[in-house]
Amino acid sequence: MGINVRAYKLFYKYLFSYIGILLVPLIILGSFTYVYFIGIIKDDVINNNMNKLDRIRYVIDDQLKQIRMMSDQIYFKNMTPFFFEDDPLGSLKVINDLKNYTLTNNFISDILMFNHKDDYLYSSTSSYKTSLFFDKIYHYEQWNQNTFIHDMNSIITPTVRPMENILLNNRETKRFATLIYPLSSGGAKPTQTVLFLIAEKSFQNLLKDTMKDYGGNTLIMDKNNHIIAALQDDPLLQSPELQNIMKESNNDLSQTVTLDHVKYIFSSVVSSDTGWKYITIVPVNRIMEKVTSLKLIFLYTLAFILLISCAVIYYLMVVNYKPILRLKKLTDSIWKDDNPNRNELTTVQNALEYLTSQNTELYTRLEDYEVAAKEYLLFQLIRGKFPSREALEQKAQTLGLRLTKPWLRVVTVKFGSMPNTAAVSVDAMLDLIEQSLPDDIEGYARDHMDQSNIVLIIASDEMTDTRLAEVLSSIQSSLKEKWELMATVGIGGAYQDISQVPKSYIESMTAIDYRFVKGTGQLIFSHELGTNRPKSSFSSKLATDKLKMHLKQGDFEQIDQILQHVIHFLKHERPSMFEAKMMCFEIINAVVLTIEEMSKQQSGAPMSSPDVFLLFEYETVDELVETVKKLSLDISSHFQKIQTHHKASLIEQMIDYLKANYTDCDFTLQQMAEYFHMSQASLSQYFKEHTGSSVLDFETSLKLEKAKQLLISSHLPIKDLALEVGYYNANSFIRRFKQVIGIPPGEFRKSFQSE
Repeated sequence: MGINVRAYKLFYKYLFSYIGILLVPLIILGSFTYVYFIGIIKDDVINNNMNKLDRIRYVIDDQLKQIRMMSDQIYFKNMTPFFFEDDPLGSLKVINDLKNYTLTNNFISDILMFNHKDDYLYSSTSSYKTSLFFDKIYHYEQWNQNTFIHDMNSIITPTVRPMENILLNNRETKRFATLIYPLSSGGAKPTQTVLFLIAEKSFQNLLKDTMKDYGGNTLIMDKNNHIIAALQDDPLLQSPELQNIMKESNNDLSQTVTLDHVKYIFSSVVSSDTGWKYITIVPVNRIMEKVTSLKLIFLYTLAFILLISCAVIYYLMVVNYKPILRLKKLTDSIWKDDNPNRNELTTVQNALEYLTSQNTELYTRLEDYEVAAKEYLLFQLIRGKFPSREALEQKAQTLGLRLTKPWLRVVTVKFGSMPNTAAVSVDAMLDLIEQSLPDDIEGYARDHMDQSNIVLIIASDEMTDTRLAEVLSSIQSSLKEKWELMATVGIGGAYQDISQVPKSYIESMTAIDYRFVKGTGQLIFSHELGTNRPKSSFSSKLATDKLKMHLKQGDFEQIDQILQHVIHFLKHERPSMFEAKMMCFEIINAVVLTIEEMSKQQSGAPMSSPDVFLLFEYETVDELVETVKKLSLDISSHFQKIQTHHKASLIEQMIDYLKANYTDCDFTLQQMAEYFHMSQASLSQYFKEHTGSSVLDFETSLKLEKAKQLLISSHLPIKDLALEVGYYNANSFIRRFKQVIGIPPGEFRKSFQSE
């Protein structure tokens, strides 16, 4: 970066301080997470394991309840034992009932019923002699016919045979748990027994969900601490130490045990209904794998965040430090530090102090300039020197002024006598007037060439005379109260067109002159200045409109004739001085604006706008007549300069317009005349004089040339082709084409195709 040792010290000072600020929350967060959050995750894993065991307990308890209900239902349906040899057909009903029970419960693999004094067993599929059943159908490894009959006669309470191997139909060996339910009523000795065979797979399907996340083993023990089923046939289950722990676990618990030098989480849930125990044995390292992985992920993430944050801090320090170095170099280029041992910040600080003192002096000079610039802007606005509202607002904005409201008007304040400049500052009066305006009115004041006058230009939304009178009366009162000044206020009309501001100024000055009639110290609106002169046949508005039209048409003879009518009116009908000034201003302003508009289009030099201050100084109508005559000469001179260029460029514009619009079916001569601000007759005459052809003939020639090109180069139907060249009606197109070319469009196309 090209920084010296001192700069490096400052750089690394900030760098290490920011890294230290970053480390504080990271260390606190890491410690909190390690001590608290990881512990919560560990407890959550163990609790989740207990919840899964509890769900298994609930499911198996529910299955055992259903099995108990089945045994009761079987008993009540077969309360009277029968012997197969006495009623072979009766066995079919028993078999069918057992089959229905088996089908309604997927947990049960098969159901057997045995009448103690009979030699037959009944299953859900058939009936068998007990010898055949144990030899061929269900061959138990540790249970034969004799022990079966002994157990059936001796077992009087529900009993469970733990999971054991059974050879089915001498084909395959499967493991089953056998639930034995003696059937009796009222404590009598059982005469029948129902056996429910539960496949090991049925238990394992329930147990798998418990350990699928952590491994380990899950088992079920009956109330006599016999293992009914286990998820895995693990040698650990035969450990005497584990068997002692399982026998002693008579309540829900979760504890850490050590078996064969390995730590396990031993979790147990006991059923209050059956006394069965549901136990999981999981290596601690397997359960804590998730906790450890989360801890490692967190630590890696923390380290990654730290590294990235340090890199970002370093990068931002470099980026943010470069401007300081550039600022130091800039400081050295504009101000030489007499102490080279200062660091950058101190050097910049001293340079800023020096520049501040220089700027203070410069600001004082600028304030004087802004006052003069403000007065000049208001002066130019009154003279009508701004071509548009946008130009005014842009210039005003550079000076910190706001004239954005739509309605502009000029107000003139006249004092009965010039105030004593020693006691009253003109600037103080201007400030008072501006500060007295409400927020919804934008206004600025300046002194007048006549030192007893102050001109106020205001911009506002549309406002009633009553509201404006209240505002100006408040200004009168403030001037009276502070300096005992009697002020007469002349109020010009409000206009949205910026070019009418000079007119508003004339109106306000004329209103001031009306104080001789109405009295001093009054508010005088320009519209209060009435006239008793009879209505004249001459209309300044009509003359203005005609001037605009003839200026755009370039008809200088008509322009001169209108100006002669104005001179005749001023000389012979003798209007009031105010009327004459307003008429001259409106006519001159209209001429200037129209010629300016034409000059923009034709790159001509604009004419200067009327000087309202000069108009206001005139005291006789003869002086105004001379002004109108001078205007006539100015217009003549101006037109001589642009006439040739105007004619050449105008006819080119007309031809370009026709070429751009001749294919429009809705094209009319009226549209073209409106576009060029001319009457249809004037446009037609002008076009024919300069081209030798009428507008209609020229348009038709363009259409037909385009049609011939399309007939030769395309396969458009005549109807679509007519639309392409500007004809709604295909018949009109065909008729016109034949009239001018001599043959119909179809034949024209065929002649070229044959060639």
